[in-house]
Amino acid sequence: MDACIRIAFAHRASLRWWALENPINKLRWYLGPPRLTFYQWEYGDGGHKPTGIWGDFVPPFKHPRPRTKPSTFRSQFVNARPQDAITPAGFAQAFFEANP
Repeated sequence: MDACIRIAFAHRASLRWWALENPINKLRWYLGPPRLTFYQWEYGDGGHKPTGIWGDFVPPFKHPRPRTKPSTFRSQFVNARPQDAITPAGFAQAFFEANP
């Protein structure tokens, strides 16, 4: 994590944008509050995992998906698998469109 932050700051003059994603309480200790906090369902994906994005970027427009059933943060990690840690497709597309 420290190396990512040092690289971003060392090369910030040549970067169009940069971003670090992490659960909302991890990077807060180092960088303060995130520039963007979102839940997966706010970008059309299922799930309710709160995520923070730190950096210099244009926050993507949110397009919430109607939630069909209640979900909780805890229930997503009971049977978590490695593929569950993949960035949700709806957020990735929205971020890409806002930060080409």
